[in-house]
Amino acid sequence: MAREGLGASISFGTSTITFDNITLSGLGIEGGDAIESTLLSHLSVRTKKARELYEVPDLTFTGDMDSISFTQLKNAVNVNQQITFTFPSDCETNTVVFWGYLKNFTSGEAAEGERWTGTGTIVATLQDNSRNEVEPTVT
Repeated sequence: MAREGLGASISFGTSTITFDNITLSGLGIEGGDAIESTLLSHLSVRTKKARELYEVPDLTFTGDMDSISFTQLKNAVNVNQQITFTFPSDCETNTVVFWGYLKNFTSGEAAEGERWTGTGTIVATLQDNSRNEVEPTVT
């Protein structure tokens, strides 16, 4: 588990990689821009409506490199799989699980006496390997 920082972890299902998180950004839901809905019969105002679908934007994280090998990273990149975010025990949300893939991961500088970290990007596909739509689950 993480020794400092956020105190959460990210696990990649079939690639069996777990990063202990230090930072995480972008975990959210995006509804998209409004849809123009003005009709020719409208005389005073332009109207809009909300989209019905949502997406999970790309997520960026900085994770601990202590126990991760280059081979593990290579085998995880562009592999659609279930990704699990596990939050610290004092959070209201314990886990968020969704389908996605590791888009990239770049290690930071390794220095003696310093924690070795790297930065990665996760793309939420929200579909399993049979192309079925799968919404994120939150516990």
